[in-house]
Amino acid sequence: MTGAVSSAGAATATLTWHGSGHPATHSDCAQKSIVTYVADGVLPPDGSACPA
Repeated sequence: MTGAVSSAGAATATLTWHGSGHPATHSDCAQKSIVTYVADGVLPPDGSACPA
């Protein structure tokens, strides 16, 4: 999916979570990145990582 979005000219970033399960429900770090993107349109730095 990221390749198709990137090919269309949209900005992308990869955020890795070092834990199990879905990070949006388990990681404050991932949640903050999601909220910042939705509220301000700012992606986290590409290659960012959140601890478990």
